[in-house]
Amino acid sequence: MFSKAAFAVASLAIFAQAVSAGKCVREYTIKEGDYCDTISAANKASTYQLGAINAVKINVACNNLEPGDKLCLGTENEDCQDIKVVVPGDTCEAIWSKYGVDQEIFYENNPQVARECGNIYVDEVLCVAKTVIKPPRPETPIHTGPPPSEATPPVPVNTPTPTPVAPVNVAPAPTPEPALEECQDEYEEIEVVEGPTDEQLPFCDEL
Repeated sequence: MFSKAAFAVASLAIFAQAVSAGKCVREYTIKEGDYCDTISAANKASTYQLGAINAVKINVACNNLEPGDKLCLGTENEDCQDIKVVVPGDTCEAIWSKYGVDQEIFYENNPQVARECGNIYVDEVLCVAKTVIKPPRPETPIHTGPPPSEATPPVPVNTPTPTPVAPVNVAPAPTPEPALEECQDEYEEIEVVEGPTDEQLPFCDEL
């Protein structure tokens, strides 16, 4: 049996959970072909806001949307309807300047955006409100990223290994003819009877 203290703690936890969840003030019925960013852009609800409020219904990849199901677009006092849809060439600095948004407030309302602003992507829906009105981030992972690519990754082409070319047979260098001095040495060693003949000087025919 619960004590009054335990009952009070449990009641407080339930109350805090209900407050953090917020009261839904806008709803949307999912249609065939919907994706998180298209829903956000068409209904003025940032990518982060839609993912945070519907963390139980929308997975990280946002590929489990069921036509006919309802999503909450905004909760009471936490409903940013001042949005900016990212287009090619956008930068955070340009967005801050165009909408007159304080840098820190921008990051508060769009906590999925990296500080160096290197991860915003085309069709992402950002909150550009001038005050902090974002819903709290749930403990579970939420969808805050680009849509999964449907393109088939290119298959790498197998480059055939070139067949090694057999080395060309190079004719051996001709044996150098003996120097004149060598022929003279051989000539001196030959016993001459009537004078040297061609047969006795085989190495000096060409000299």
